[in-house]
Amino acid sequence: MTASITPLFFLPTEGALLMLNLESRRQERYEVDGAHKETSRAFEPAMPVGIVADSVDMLMFGAEGLFFESINRVSLKTFESRTVIDATDSTFASFRGPIASNSRGTVLANGATYWLKSYSRDGRAMARWGRELPPRITTAAQPDERHFYNVVFDGAGRLLANGRDTSGVYFADVFADTTFVGRITLPCHGVAAVFNGS
Repeated sequence: MTASITPLFFLPTEGALLMLNLESRRQERYEVDGAHKETSRAFEPAMPVGIVADSVDMLMFGAEGLFFESINRVSLKTFESRTVIDATDSTFASFRGPIASNSRGTVLANGATYWLKSYSRDGRAMARWGRELPPRITTAAQPDERHFYNVVFDGAGRLLANGRDTSGVYFADVFADTTFVGRITLPCHGVAAVFNGS
């Protein structure tokens, strides 16, 4: 099995493994035994943000990747795409932060000002919440100063906001729906993505 070393997103499908190559924007299908099945153009400039049942939510980029255009739900069976959230939503129109999707919906977040906004699976705005913390200001000396860098759902459906505090300690802030449950200290950046809800 050969594939270029580029950002890949792996999706198990019926009888095959589907790889979405984010750099070339092509889908590559491999049989269970590893034999290459086909390569084809699968999607416009986009980044997968979550797999739910038989679909994947994709953050679609606008012209030259300079802004976000929409969140589309793409069927893994037919590859048909439909827009779930777009720039007519004022929060999404100004959105530049992390995003996560699960079976209940999608969460947009801003790590600098610490707000989160949830949407149902059909794209209806549900709630906006956050923590009362002073905004982090980006400067030349600290070009990426945010409270958290990504958000991810764990196996129990809790939302984890993964970041680093001012003393350099990595953490995951845990939310059950819109309720802040507490902060977990992490040994390194990105560990929140592997939590399984246990």
